[in-house]
Amino acid sequence: MTAVLASPFHPTLLVGGTYSGQILVWDTRQRALPVQRTPLAFSPGAGSGHCAPVYSLRMVGTGAAHQLVSASTDGLVCTWAMDLLARPQESLLLANPLHPRSAEVGVTSLDVPADDATRFLLGTEEGNVYGAARYDRAGAAAGLDTSLVYVGHAAPVTRLACHPNPRGRRAPVDFSALFLTASMDWSTALWRAADRTTHRPPPGAPYHYPHANARIATSTRTNPLAFRGAAGAHAPWAAVAPLCRFENQLDYVMDVAWHPHHPAVFAQGDAAGRVELYNLNASCERAALRTATPNARGVNRVAWERGDPATRLAVGAMDGRVHLYEAPEAQVAPRGDVEWTELEQVLAAVA
Repeated sequence: MTAVLASPFHPTLLVGGTYSGQILVWDTRQRALPVQRTPLAFSPGAGSGHCAPVYSLRMVGTGAAHQLVSASTDGLVCTWAMDLLARPQESLLLANPLHPRSAEVGVTSLDVPADDATRFLLGTEEGNVYGAARYDRAGAAAGLDTSLVYVGHAAPVTRLACHPNPRGRRAPVDFSALFLTASMDWSTALWRAADRTTHRPPPGAPYHYPHANARIATSTRTNPLAFRGAAGAHAPWAAVAPLCRFENQLDYVMDVAWHPHHPAVFAQGDAAGRVELYNLNASCERAALRTATPNARGVNRVAWERGDPATRLAVGAMDGRVHLYEAPEAQVAPRGDVEWTELEQVLAAVA
């Protein structure tokens, strides 16, 4: 399995993505075999689903009307009805015509902002992060937005997590534009989603492909477009940098998860078996809590419980076991509106 999702609307349904590109659905009330599965596809444009590993699954909508969104390294984002997986309701092939090697975008992680289910952010195999839209809208077409490139990772993005924006519109500060990324470059990054009206390519910017690795960005061998600036062309994109980075890791950072109620707390796990809890209001440099899995088994996934105050953290290790940790309530329970105002001040300081 390459991705697993517990349906927030059906407590007995589990959805899984596979290396073959198929999506499987299990019902815990039934026997171990899947109750539904998508057909095998042999090309991303066939209209029947994915033909490469599915690394990201998300459920959008409400209990009365919801859909499953899947993303794969074949560059395809599909929307499915949970009661009919024979064919996707929508298929969106993401393409980056500015990429020097391949127009296909290898999606490794996808998430949907809390305030708009028609947009999504995605991490890629190359390490860059992009925004995209599911539908056409005024001034923008459906698909990948190549006018803004989030440049900060030099290796594949393993997880992208949008801020849950606790309290929604009742919150004193709106943090729905924040998101975290974890990467195989041994780092985690905090970002704020940019606006194309405020982020524009600087005049005379060289036509270098945007990438955190300078050798890739400027090498004419791997990037034949790198020195097009000599002919007078300018970069058609604006590169967006992270607000801050967390680089004190021992190995690949495999997963990161915001706390569902505290706006400044998140947990992460790495391939060395270390699990860390950060509180941005306390420090952007040091973890508030740190532990390790038994025998230092690598971490695949971390997930907070859905209750309140959500002190339990489930950690899926690479040995196939799930470990349950309990954080002190004082570390994860918000003290009130002060947590939102303090985070706003922290973000202003690091911006």
